Amino acid sequence: SKIHVVHCGVEKSLLDLGRPIDPNSNIFITVGRLVPAKGHFLLLDAAARLVKQKINFRVIIIGDGPLMQPLKAKVNELMLGNHIELAGAISDEETHNHILASRCMVMSSFAEGLPSTIMESFALRRPVIVPAIAGIPELVSHRENGWLIPAGNIDALALALEEALRTPNDKLNAMGNAG
Repeated sequence: SKIHVVHCGVEKSLLDLGRPIDPNSNIFITVGRLVPAKGHFLLLDAAARLVKQKINFRVIIIGDGPLMQPLKAKVNELMLGNHIELAGAISDEETHNHILASRCMVMSSFAEGLPSTIMESFALRRPVIVPAIAGIPELVSHRENGWLIPAGNIDALALALEEALRTPNDKLNAMGNAG
């Protein structure tokens, strides 16, 4: 009688906000505290590879933490200012609006549990690019509702980003709906 089950999930109201992906969107969203375990520097390195290939895209990094200044420095060092936005800490509503404006949510973490960010992205009908760690493969099926990549693998991350940009909109929408 003293035990209560609290299921991990998201607000049901998010399901009503989901809409098809804008076919012109080239935006990726990542949400999380700016700490080493989240692997943001890997994402910047993967982004630099896309820039070298002259691929047009944007990444919006939502969150704050002790790595904000080092990330800003790395964005400048890699000359990614036209491709990376460090949005800082913003409201849930603003975060959801950014997810809705995106093509895909991306996560480059080394350590996770069962991320609510993935569930929120799925509720908003967006596919995800995420590492195959911890509970994530329970939520994500490779190329069905997102891309599963090995944690820490910059090549795999860059390839998944490129594939998401090249995937036809109807397929991306189907992936988002499957999520």
